[in-house]
Amino acid sequence: MLALLAVVAQVSLPVAAAEQKPEAVASEATNRVLTVLRDNRTVFEKEPQKYYVAVEEVLDPVIAFDQVARGVMGKYAHRATPEQLQAFTQTFRDSLIEFYGKAVMTLDPSRLKLSRVDPVAEDQLTDYRNRKIRSIPVNLKVSSDNQEYSLSYSMIQDGGQWKARNIIVEGINIGVQFRNQFASAMQQYKDVGKVIANWSAIMKNQAEAAQGA
Repeated sequence: MLALLAVVAQVSLPVAAAEQKPEAVASEATNRVLTVLRDNRTVFEKEPQKYYVAVEEVLDPVIAFDQVARGVMGKYAHRATPEQLQAFTQTFRDSLIEFYGKAVMTLDPSRLKLSRVDPVAEDQLTDYRNRKIRSIPVNLKVSSDNQEYSLSYSMIQDGGQWKARNIIVEGINIGVQFRNQFASAMQQYKDVGKVIANWSAIMKNQAEAAQGA
């Protein structure tokens, strides 16, 4: 359930002007995101590739894939060539879209709603503009039936737009989880290029584990 909520948080950031407050961007987009999930449920069953394209169209403008990918690589990003960094960004993007695209199909968006969005303090925005902090944390609550889940995601300005760089669901740091997976794969393959080449399989195994949980 936590992994599934992560995708909702990650796609809750629409293309928006940088001057918009982050929490406003998040709350305005949530209903649109849930609508996308509802509208594509039957599409996944009949035409999965068409469904993945729909997911891609939502995720592409709102996630800073290049920065997320570098964060996932962690210290190993410094060992990678520019070509390898570019290759992993693309591989990570494609595998993440498929991973979350499959996972979210077990979620019932009709019973999920945004119940609370904490305002971002003006001094945080000032600190971000002055480069005293690297991202803006946005905290919100998502409820389903009688349960409520805490979400916090890191937002950055990229090309004049707010984009997600990381997400924490119920205290679980999704970015750290992926970084740990990359580090574990480095222990296995001992080579950045080999990890990149096998990343799709790593994500596939993770998706199967999530579905079986």
